[in-house]
Amino acid sequence: MRLTFIHDHKFVFDNGHYYSSGKFSKQMLERYMVGPVSEIQFIGRVQENLYDISSLSVTSSDNIKVNPMKFLKRKSHFITKKRAIKSFLRNNISDKDVVVIRLPSEIGYIAAEIMEEGNIPYGIELVGDPWDALWFHGSLIGKLMAFTNKNKVKKSLKKSKNNIYVTREYLQKRYPSKGSNFIASNVFINQIRKDYQVYDRTVKKIGLIGSLDTKYKGIDTALKSLSIVESNFVFEIVGNGPKDKWQRKINKRGLKDKVQLKGTLKNGNMVNEWLSSLDLYIQPSYTEGLPRALIEAMSNGVPCLGSQAGGIPELLDKKYIHEIKDFKSFAKQIDKVLNNKNLREEMSLENILKANNYLSKNIQAERERFIKSIYEESQYYGT
Repeated sequence: MRLTFIHDHKFVFDNGHYYSSGKFSKQMLERYMVGPVSEIQFIGRVQENLYDISSLSVTSSDNIKVNPMKFLKRKSHFITKKRAIKSFLRNNISDKDVVVIRLPSEIGYIAAEIMEEGNIPYGIELVGDPWDALWFHGSLIGKLMAFTNKNKVKKSLKKSKNNIYVTREYLQKRYPSKGSNFIASNVFINQIRKDYQVYDRTVKKIGLIGSLDTKYKGIDTALKSLSIVESNFVFEIVGNGPKDKWQRKINKRGLKDKVQLKGTLKNGNMVNEWLSSLDLYIQPSYTEGLPRALIEAMSNGVPCLGSQAGGIPELLDKKYIHEIKDFKSFAKQIDKVLNNKNLREEMSLENILKANNYLSKNIQAERERFIKSIYEESQYYGT
């Protein structure tokens, strides 16, 4: 049986293979190959390669085929080429497929309409809140789109019979559904490391993982906050994307000697080693579902601070949370944590305990039940 996964993600094609900037690696998609599912088709987009190919994750394999809409080259095409999108989906989705639509996603909204029109069983995987992402975009158009996209997600969830949320409460409250609902984060953690060391060194190391292509990880807020932090620190950002724009912002804030853009780390072991070297991990996002990088940091015992976006308050105590874009309060929190070794030890232990809830072995069973609910409905539909 084939599972068709639908999302707006942009892949890179090179030397006969499709690559992802991190979100959709082969290993990540293999988690959906459960029960009778033996192959996966990913319907998304493709982009020109602007990265070092060694920094990307391979997606395609013998059992995973990327099938991009090559005609989608700019955001306006979601509107002007909607008919072509519908035609592509109808021609490439079988009523025997297990269809999983990841939202928010412009292709996903259209796909959900087609599934409903054709009475074809499908499931929705809700991983984020488009309202926050667009409302805090900073433009009038972004704020207008926030209303539109919020309504699209609500409409899709209202009709879908099978849904999986990455949060335990946040997204469910904003986008409720009367269908069969499941909970499984899109985090991939195999073990909890309990060997984290809290040091009392002069220069503290702060870290953040986030793509430089997007605004919503709150790197702007981080730079504003760190420009007024009194503690001695270095700040390292791990993530792909164009560095020039951010380097200019770093220089403007007077942080040239304190901030390093590290690019992408090549594998999970390197990420974990880097996380373990931090005194503090920060997640000042403007929007989130349930941030994978934050949970990875917690699973390594790293003290963490974050914004109130999305599911972050489900992970961190409210005293470690700041309001979105409130860089002054965030700066005070950073100083307080960096100057208190005992507090960092307490935060480390709390994070290790919380991260146990997100071990892959505890989450995969729920994801399997979600996929099973779709293919069982599909089999019934086909009789």
